[in-house]
Amino acid sequence: DENGWTALHCAAFKGSLEVVRLLIDRNVDVNCEDCEGYSPLHCAVEMGHSEIVQVLMRRGADVNAKIKKGCCAVKIGSLMGEDGIVGLLLDGGA
Repeated sequence: DENGWTALHCAAFKGSLEVVRLLIDRNVDVNCEDCEGYSPLHCAVEMGHSEIVQVLMRRGADVNAKIKKGCCAVKIGSLMGEDGIVGLLLDGGA
């Protein structure tokens, strides 16, 4: 869209696990960024979708990528109170 969101961003944000899997199976770039630097991983973290976070991480999502404001996924998860997701990210190398 006009903000740079892809179908994968939308699916990750909305929690559509099956759509996320379908798109990834079709080799969509898991590290694509919108105009603010948000990746699908950032979207899933912000919305608390831990299963999607795990799928994206298994497919190579960059757990250390930062949005343009300088926040990484761990910080976003912390701000949103998503301690379980923060743990997943830290276990994944963040």
